[in-house]
Amino acid sequence: MSETTSLSHIDDNLVIALTHSCIKCSEGIDRDHYLLVGYKHVDITPSLLISQADLGLSSNSTRPTWTHVDCFLPDLKGWNVNPDIQTCIRCKSKLSPKDIVQPVFRVNNPRAINKFDPTDVGIELGERIYFVHAGCDNPSMDQDTSNILRG
Repeated sequence: MSETTSLSHIDDNLVIALTHSCIKCSEGIDRDHYLLVGYKHVDITPSLLISQADLGLSSNSTRPTWTHVDCFLPDLKGWNVNPDIQTCIRCKSKLSPKDIVQPVFRVNNPRAINKFDPTDVGIELGERIYFVHAGCDNPSMDQDTSNILRG
């Protein structure tokens, strides 16, 4: 086995690990799970040419990581998730312009095959986007709750 083949095999396993399990709880991602998207900082900082709008959709070789919105209830049954981008689906508060929010995506198919490259398997997301506050207890993150020491 050549070094290139071996490296490709490692990359394929890494892609599967990143796209098919929650990076917080390590459980598999399944249909109707609700996910938050994340990126390794190293993958997006050198790529200043990547449009921010492309992140999460198709950003060259940058692959997102996924976290369940709620690892104990990944399908959010009982949350009464409404298709309303004006309300936090976690705390049900109306979103204000100063709130820090995160997009939430619903999984349609956890093992979708790219029709242009049958070896590329990823997650097919639903058309709707939902939002949660980054912190429902402090939606605008205007209070200093960090543990950063200032000099």
